[in-house]
Amino acid sequence: MWTDKRVILHFGAVKSAFYLWVNGHKIGYSQGSKTAAEFDISDYVKSGSNTLAVQVFRWSDGSYLEAQDFWRISGIQRDVYLYYTPKDYIEDVFVNAGLVNNYKDGNLNLAVDLSPSNKEQTLQIQLKNPNHEIIFETQQTLAKKELSQTVQFNKQFKNIKAWSAESPTLYELSISLFDNKKLLSQYVKKKIGFRTSEIKNGQLLINGQAILIKGVNRHEHDPITGHAVSRESMELDIKLFKQFNINAVRLAHYPNDPYWYELCDKYGIYVVDEANIESHGMYYNLAKGHTLGNNPDWKKAHLARISAMVERSKNHPSVIIWSLGNEAGNGYNFYHGYDWVRSRDPSRPIQYERAVFEWNTDLYVPQYPTPQYLKEYAESNPERSMIMSEYAHAMGNSVGNFADFWHQIRKYDKLQGGFIWDWVDQGIQTTTSEGKTIYAYGGDFGVPGTPSDGNFLLNGIVLPDRTPEPALYEIKKVHQSVLFSFNDKELTVFNENFFKNLNHYRLNWQLMSNGKVFKEGRINKLEIPPQQSANFTLNYSIPKEINDEVFLNVSVVTRLDEPLIGKSFEIAKEQFLVQTARAKEQQTDLRKLNVYRTVTDSEIIGNNFVVRFNHARAELTGYRFNEVELIKTPARANFWRAPTDNDFGGNWQDKLRVWKYASDRQQRTKFTLVEAENQVVVTTEFDVPDVSGKLNIIYIITADGKVKVDYKFSSSMQDMPMIPRVGMNLELFAELNNITYFVRGPQENYRDRHTAAHVGLYHSKVSQQYHPYIRPQESGYKTQVRWLHLTNQQGVGLKITGTPHFGMSALHYRISDLDPGMRRSQTHSGELQPRPLVSLNIDYGQMGVGGVNSWHTTALPEYTLTASEYEYSFTLQGVNIN
Repeated sequence: MWTDKRVILHFGAVKSAFYLWVNGHKIGYSQGSKTAAEFDISDYVKSGSNTLAVQVFRWSDGSYLEAQDFWRISGIQRDVYLYYTPKDYIEDVFVNAGLVNNYKDGNLNLAVDLSPSNKEQTLQIQLKNPNHEIIFETQQTLAKKELSQTVQFNKQFKNIKAWSAESPTLYELSISLFDNKKLLSQYVKKKIGFRTSEIKNGQLLINGQAILIKGVNRHEHDPITGHAVSRESMELDIKLFKQFNINAVRLAHYPNDPYWYELCDKYGIYVVDEANIESHGMYYNLAKGHTLGNNPDWKKAHLARISAMVERSKNHPSVIIWSLGNEAGNGYNFYHGYDWVRSRDPSRPIQYERAVFEWNTDLYVPQYPTPQYLKEYAESNPERSMIMSEYAHAMGNSVGNFADFWHQIRKYDKLQGGFIWDWVDQGIQTTTSEGKTIYAYGGDFGVPGTPSDGNFLLNGIVLPDRTPEPALYEIKKVHQSVLFSFNDKELTVFNENFFKNLNHYRLNWQLMSNGKVFKEGRINKLEIPPQQSANFTLNYSIPKEINDEVFLNVSVVTRLDEPLIGKSFEIAKEQFLVQTARAKEQQTDLRKLNVYRTVTDSEIIGNNFVVRFNHARAELTGYRFNEVELIKTPARANFWRAPTDNDFGGNWQDKLRVWKYASDRQQRTKFTLVEAENQVVVTTEFDVPDVSGKLNIIYIITADGKVKVDYKFSSSMQDMPMIPRVGMNLELFAELNNITYFVRGPQENYRDRHTAAHVGLYHSKVSQQYHPYIRPQESGYKTQVRWLHLTNQQGVGLKITGTPHFGMSALHYRISDLDPGMRRSQTHSGELQPRPLVSLNIDYGQMGVGGVNSWHTTALPEYTLTASEYEYSFTLQGVNIN
């Protein structure tokens, strides 16, 4: 049936180059590994069995233009298939479907390229609306032509339903080619969207609105199949995008699998399509010939990649911006690339990061600015909007200060968002010689000394299997398009969408005290137009007997079953403190405490509890409650945390290591135990010589079993470096594996990444506290802890209460288990062996994790610990929750 047809062999992506033979005939060569190569093999195929041979080259001169930050994996990476067309065929289709007349009406410009034909043909065009109703149909008779011809169609449609990421309305375009006998010879169907993307007054406008880009950079990566990504994986990524309030993607740094664009069209994701060009190994010197981008000998190679991207993706409404490439310098070839794209497709803006402020970029798209720089740029009266092509470098435990970026973005018109670096940790699933499953990274393959960038591909906000990293919840909260304010029972709801009414959603609210809800309500339908606010008065009163903090929790959820996210799915939330805690009258337990002393230790004994101290070390060494020993290793002051990837980027493991020494080297200078009428006061003092520090810890034990801990630290060190952590560490027995806490949660959070972690009552296990960052590091922290229980299976354990708050982590790993020392070593969370203990940190706090980049700018100053004095208090007490 194919003998009278035009037979095409399609290779979706082959890296880095290849030759093709069919039945012994050399057909051709291709390079440019992220766009398709197609070969007309009509003259070389035969009936029956055919032999296809492909010679793939791992390296070619094209490799110099493919220096992206990803695994150097070669081979056939996308689909290979055959298809056929008639001899007289449709060569190309270019759909330009925009908006006119104040963005109310649709304008369809359609160009259909046809091959030469020695016969008369008929071309039929049909357009159906989303209800599958024909709204336009026309046909044209074509005379025979010796050369290719282009047929143009133009039509306007009143009150069209526009495409946007918020409302991705698609129409069905059908193109039919009939031969001279009026028989259908070729049929092409495309989903199209009416959408305008343009620059006006320096701003990016979609359908006339200066939208906000809430985006990520995405590499194509699968932990098992590498760069060969399945449709199921792509569908999961899109689903997570929609669930976590991500509305845009930069295809970093090459055109993606064609199915990805179909998903973005269908479900609504703005796309920056990027040419497969990156040569950052040659850096950016603009002198002629210093970079490939400014070397005329490489002009053809650059234009081939840019044009391949445009020609393949030009009909997708989701593609709103063309990108000429990434980190390849600027100059001659990119000037010509810009001009070619502008001539071929004037309907979309063009960006290029290395152009900076030159003429060949329509937007300013910097990488890794600080929130302060955003403010300074916006206040400089700039001509162009800024959309960060990369920001919030998400390496390891990161994405701190994300809310600070968006505070500036929402404040200034010329700030329109950005693309987080990046989506997925590029770990490769493998099994160690001990049989443990890990995600491997740079340095795990090849002989020792094989060049690599270590774990520098682990920058994702999802793990390789798409398990969300804790930072993703912060991103969802900050990105949310429903914003709230509250004052005196009046809740103001702002719809930050640009095209979508909130009438698809309902609002639930509840009042909560000490983890218990005592009042709740609902607003069944939010009728709020885009970019508008509405006020709602909440009808409630707080009972006088409630003396604790009271929080108002607000949640906006879907009313109906929506694609990918379903019904009753939360798309926005907020929490407000509406009542602070009132002072409570303290009841004094008048029962007498007994104190037993030996030469080395003292025991304070009360009803059903025993507290022990060691004199020589001046340490709390034990707490027994209900005949259960709770403390395994004594409490000690601690100033250290396992370095994060951002910490290593700032060289803090070296610059701050004096605090590691300070945690290990504390010299006891005082220990006293004083018995009062119904309490015992233990005073301990230490010198901390590495930081010229003084440490004073007072324990007040009362007859109800409470041990109040008053901590005070001061340093007289000149040019004292910032402190990673201020707190205490003790180890509990492993049986205390059950956690109940009233805390910011449930996911881990830090002083610069906690807006998504609402105060609430949560239950967990110590074994669930550690988030497995692929390279082990600081993990599992909670801030603003009011109280927590750590209990065994019988409900017996230890309660810690803040005065009023503290920070904490409870892991089956010591800090030293997660700390590789002065250099990042080849370690993996999958290889960690949990210890039979609970390492409990009870802190004043620790420095932020940082969220600008992972090589210089780590935690911002406002999230660091730089004071020379710190004080805080907390209380320990045995508990039986049953």
